[in-house]
Amino acid sequence: MIENNSSRFPSFDRKDILLVAGIFLCVLALFGPATGYEFVGLDDEPYVSHNPMTRDGFSGQSLKWSWTSSVVGHWAPVLWMSYMLDGEVFGPGPGGFHFTNILLHAINAVLVFCLLRSWTGYRWAACWGALFWALHPLRVESAAWITERKDVLSGLFFLLCLLAYTRSRQDGKCLRRWHWGAAGLLCAGLMVKPVLITVPFILCMLDIWPLRRSALTVKDLCRTLPKLLMEKWPFWLLALALGIISWCVNRAAGIPRMHMPPLGERLLLIPGNYLVYLQQTLWPGMLSVLYPRPVFSPWIFTLAILVLAGVFSAAWIDRNRHTGVVVGWLWFLGMLVPSIGIVWMGTTEGAGDRFTYLPAIGLSLMIAAWAGGRKKGRTILVLAGVLSVLAAALLTTRQLPVWKNSGTLFGRVLEVAPNHLQANLNYGIWLWEQGDEPEARHYFRRAFECSSQGPQTVGDAAYSYALGGNSRLAQAILEPSLPDHRATPLMHGAYGMSCLYIGDASGAIRHLEQALSMSSGNQELRIELIRACFEAGEKIKALNHVSLLDAWPGGEIRTLLDLFPFYVQRWREGSRQYAWTYFAHLVRQEPQSVPLLNNLAWLAVTDSESPPDIVATAFEFARQAVEITGGSNAVVLDTLSVALARSGDYQRALETGRKARRLANREGNKVLADNIARRLKSYQSKRPWLEHSGQP
Repeated sequence: MIENNSSRFPSFDRKDILLVAGIFLCVLALFGPATGYEFVGLDDEPYVSHNPMTRDGFSGQSLKWSWTSSVVGHWAPVLWMSYMLDGEVFGPGPGGFHFTNILLHAINAVLVFCLLRSWTGYRWAACWGALFWALHPLRVESAAWITERKDVLSGLFFLLCLLAYTRSRQDGKCLRRWHWGAAGLLCAGLMVKPVLITVPFILCMLDIWPLRRSALTVKDLCRTLPKLLMEKWPFWLLALALGIISWCVNRAAGIPRMHMPPLGERLLLIPGNYLVYLQQTLWPGMLSVLYPRPVFSPWIFTLAILVLAGVFSAAWIDRNRHTGVVVGWLWFLGMLVPSIGIVWMGTTEGAGDRFTYLPAIGLSLMIAAWAGGRKKGRTILVLAGVLSVLAAALLTTRQLPVWKNSGTLFGRVLEVAPNHLQANLNYGIWLWEQGDEPEARHYFRRAFECSSQGPQTVGDAAYSYALGGNSRLAQAILEPSLPDHRATPLMHGAYGMSCLYIGDASGAIRHLEQALSMSSGNQELRIELIRACFEAGEKIKALNHVSLLDAWPGGEIRTLLDLFPFYVQRWREGSRQYAWTYFAHLVRQEPQSVPLLNNLAWLAVTDSESPPDIVATAFEFARQAVEITGGSNAVVLDTLSVALARSGDYQRALETGRKARRLANREGNKVLADNIARRLKSYQSKRPWLEHSGQP
């Protein structure tokens, strides 16, 4: 049967509306249990659970942050604002964030049905295509992982963009408002996930079918393709500009590329990666959020080339009867290009279920376009369609609980890949948090031994926890492997810093000296050792290490106090708990130092990210400074007023601030008086005075 050449698409009737409702409810019902799941220890922390900018709803500060900051190397202002909306409406718990993901996925399923229905004209084939795509277990990762809001939200803008573009070219005319509307939707989608840089290519495919603005012949493509490409200049420009921005932000963030192999090797892996995604679509067994690194095999490479070329050849031969099959296959191949393994980023090593979210729509389009108009064997096709949807839904019910928490998630990864380095480490961290310390140490040791990158990864993780103030966990990660001759300088350094945090200066000296004996040029660890020596009362040893510093931006280091700028920088970079142990030690040494008490109080109470216990201590520092000065110092009174406002006592903040302003005017300090006046306006509006966003 030859497909209808008309570009006028069928209108929707009551049956279509009922199918839309049915698809929407099916998706909500199947994925609904995920609303009771927890945050997981794979990017959920920096994205939401430990990020007050997204977790706690809208504010002027958070809106500014959404446009000027990145998380784990991603610049995605529209994504951050969607999280803020959840935090505003549902609160900081995971349930609301999960619900929005599922709701967006259900809406996307409806949009897929609408597109397939319009493009093919086949109602039941479109219904199958939407359900099989939406209920497939490969969609679980995108719908159940809060971090992968990127998929479902960018998918919403992508599908709306296709609807708008299709509408703009219906009846052979260009409706400019729809054309520019499609460009605007693409812009929004790119500010969620840059993978949409492939959209202009998809629009060219739609020009061929279903819009039929060009035929799939060399002659017709040569005649029409330049015009089709040129008229999409807004889409190409957006894809290029926002793609470059995302790339630059990622590069600037220094995100590790997981020891990427050379480009030539990655290119040889691409056919096999395509084959894996096809296999997982047809037989989705042993799915996991993390997979072992792919290894090149000549046999797999050859088989993949044969399969990919065979499918394309079959579609091309039948292109005049079923053009939608060719378009669907090119859709699948083209949309996977940004994530097929050319570049590996973060925890990605060339594969991921989430990468199929939008490309897999092309596979549904292929089958819907091919099967919809067939009359022979229709009963068998309907039966196969029903069974495939039921099988997909059943497998999804089994895959969904993997995302209940970090333990089930990383436990699943270890079922698929027992020697996966990151999974062993993260599963051990989860066990530690559950109180199962002996078993956690077993997995920490396994992570260390998994590969040649084990020592580096374990050291990086422990160093991060040490700086974050979780010294016990940092030590637990390191202790099973620290005696090993493969232990790195960073591992010993991180252990020494953990000792510093808990007040064990002698242990810190021992491990930091071991680290520096292996890497004498590490200036950061040497400064930590100088601090440890001062805190242990070994001033001569501290000064000896001072002489070995290559450079120091401040003045001469004679006492522990001279390290103050270094730990202020630690604080600014996000290591507040760790830096505060140094500050607290200084106060114990000099409890009557007004400048020290005042500066520390100001540092903490004006930072939106100061932990509550530190804010409470800083308030006491401000109060002590006022007592020591007898309330006659305008600067100190100003700090106390800021601390009072931060604690929510705006009335006393106003009274104290006004007194500070009067003293400043009396002393002729007009700059300070004017600054205090601005702070008083903030207190009158019931807002604390904050000078730092708290984002490193």
